[in-house]
Amino acid sequence: MNLVDLPAYVINMPLITAIRQDNLPYVIAALEKYPCLACSLLYTVDEKQVLGLFKGLIQPPTALLLTPFGYAFLFSSKEVLKHLLLNTNTSQQTCFVADCLDSEQRWRKRHRILEIPPMALRVPQAETYRPLMLNKFNFDNRQQINCRVFTGTGFKTSQVVAESVWEMVWSVWPPAKDANVLVEFTAVLLNAGCNAKLLVKRLNFEKLFNSCKPAATNPANFVSFLYLLIFHGADLQDNTVLANFLNAIVYLTTLDTQETHILKGLFIAVYNLSNDFSEYPIIVGIIKRALKIDKLSRSVHRSLKFMCIRKIRRQIGGAGFFRTISKMNMDKECKYALLTGIPTVNHEAAVQQLVEGLQAV
Repeated sequence: MNLVDLPAYVINMPLITAIRQDNLPYVIAALEKYPCLACSLLYTVDEKQVLGLFKGLIQPPTALLLTPFGYAFLFSSKEVLKHLLLNTNTSQQTCFVADCLDSEQRWRKRHRILEIPPMALRVPQAETYRPLMLNKFNFDNRQQINCRVFTGTGFKTSQVVAESVWEMVWSVWPPAKDANVLVEFTAVLLNAGCNAKLLVKRLNFEKLFNSCKPAATNPANFVSFLYLLIFHGADLQDNTVLANFLNAIVYLTTLDTQETHILKGLFIAVYNLSNDFSEYPIIVGIIKRALKIDKLSRSVHRSLKFMCIRKIRRQIGGAGFFRTISKMNMDKECKYALLTGIPTVNHEAAVQQLVEGLQAV
């Protein structure tokens, strides 16, 4: 490889090994002795590691130039990861990955260098993201991937820019286009702290659903995806968000499915959590006819309990919304109604809990 193509790096295998083994005392001692190592790029060649988001794209052996944080995230070294999150500012620092594209492994002939954020090193997994969640990692920072392919003395560049970790995963990880995987990785990211209120403002649901692989498409998965966003705080009192949900429901009514009951439940939840449907009479009429709904319950929508529910949902932030509701001092019925928009709360004591909950947020 032409070393001029790479940024400055450090070779320190003992430190990389300590990070892999989650040997926090060694890592702390090394960084105290040489503080500059915290933000240095550490070089190693990996013969086996296939980086999750780039599986099938990057072929080992690969040259890795990662920060200590990048290695800790790659190796799922929880204690080291926690320490670096709390004591350094390197969680967004760019890392580098290089691989050879020549069939005879002639690096000078053709090779590629990727500049990636640390979050691109692993596919979304609950256990991997748990240390990030516990330390309130910001999943909504802009993520940028730069790719340079070198052929001889020339090179071509390409770039992916995403507004959040979720959008980066969707853009570069092919399995994300499977509707089952879409639900799974979205659940992982939302539980970890991705801000659903921000995310729904940037997504076009119909376009997103159409991008999924037809062979792997099940309308029930799309409904689950929309419910996930509601559970995690999607603000249906925002007219742009509401219109997006309604358009998505219209789209789902056109798909071949026998599970119209789950679509009905979703539509009713969207209605209960919105201010009202008065601005969308045509689209609401289309949905009601498709789902054979005669009328929506205005008495439920205008009730004290749902006035409280809508106000509470609006006042709680989108990052960690589900966890915030889970910790509130109210019974399961109230929490369920807050999370889903489904009218299960009827007794006066539960309604009083919602009133008190509104005063507490």
